[in-house]
Amino acid sequence: MHARNRFFDPIVLRKRAAVTVLVLGAAVFAGGLVDGGAARAIVIAGWVLLVPVAVALGYGEAFFIGHGRGARRATLLAVISALASLAICAMLSTGLGAGLDTGGRPIRSIVTLVLFLCAGVLLASVSALGFGLGTGYLARKVAESDADDWP
Repeated sequence: MHARNRFFDPIVLRKRAAVTVLVLGAAVFAGGLVDGGAARAIVIAGWVLLVPVAVALGYGEAFFIGHGRGARRATLLAVISALASLAICAMLSTGLGAGLDTGGRPIRSIVTLVLFLCAGVLLASVSALGFGLGTGYLARKVAESDADDWP
């Protein structure tokens, strides 16, 4: 198998994207513990890179959803991670986020890490449902139309 085809293999992509999300989460956690401009840049880069990596993870999961496996799991993960993200955002904006000194920084970093992982799971689950169910819908519509319907 060529290296390019192996990169787009959904099973390989799913594994690599999951590991990358964990590495990005560790970087966001470490960046939250340290003070300074470089630490803030690491945290920002982690949040920015979460989007394409989570979509790649969702694409790998969509392979299984397209073959009839995992749609309920992806839906359940999307709902749970959305609710957890909302709860964590409320916690960070009210009680936990106000007035923390350096002693509270590890707690804030842990909560931010959990928020980061919840956001990644939410984005991956929603994109998996979109890719997995959307490709089946598109294939059915193409199969239903005949040659006269195409422009």
